[in-house]
Order: sequence, then C-alpha cells, then structure tokens
Amino acid sequence: MTTFGVGELSAINALAGAYSEHIPVVHIVGCPSTVSQRNGMLLHHTLGNGDFNVFANMSSQISCNMAKLNNPAEIATQIDYALQQCYIQSRPVYIMLPTDMVEKKIEGARLKTPIDLEEAPNDPEKEDYVVDVVLKY
Repeated sequence: MTTFGVGELSAINALAGAYSEHIPVVHIVGCPSTVSQRNGMLLHHTLGNGDFNVFANMSSQISCNMAKLNNPAEIATQIDYALQQCYIQSRPVYIMLPTDMVEKKIEGARLKTPIDLEEAPNDPEKEDYVVDVVLKY
C-alpha cells in the first residue's frame, strides 16, 4: 500500500522488477477523492495539472490489471478480478482506492463465492501447432 503520487513513484522500481520476474504483488494506492479528481483540484502529491491518472498510467505498463475503484456497484467485482489476474498471471496488479470510497457500502454476496483461480484452457488448434513446431527441432 502506498500513497498517491510520491508513494507510487517510490515503489515503481520494485513493481517493475516484480513484473519482469513474474512475482504477484497487489499494489493498493490511496488516492484523492473522486470529487477532487473530477474537479481537477490542485492537491499535494499531484503534478498540479489536474491529471490524476499520470501515475496510474506509469503503473499500467508494469501491471497485469488496473482497478480504479470509483463506483461502489463495481468495486467487489473489480477487486475479485484483480486478485484473480494477479494469481493466474503471477504479476502485479494496481488498485486505486479514492478516500471517499473507503466508507461506501459494496455488494458482499461475492464473499460467499471463492474466486475462480483456474487458468483458461489453451486453444487446441494453437496448442497442436506449437507442439508440431517444437517437435520439428
């Protein structure tokens, strides 16, 4: 868990290393409220240009999933999907948590259902092709 902006930048080298080495990491970033972001407010830890996505955009290059938790109706699904992808791909995921979302109620029924961590099966035609190519050598 890091703070927005400076905290993210302090962690980005470690996350890039985790990405390149296939190490699963859940990076949670505490960020300004959705209202502050929508209004492009000049806040501490920003670049002062109203762009609250600049640091997330940097992290998108070294994360297998980006979850920006801006809508309470979607938060549970976004978190489950991020955790699923982190596990299956064995790479970092980025979860942006605005300050005003921490007290929002979200759907809890998903807690009764385990996250599906099964990898999708290979396409049989593509798998046969790869096997044929490998066996030629």
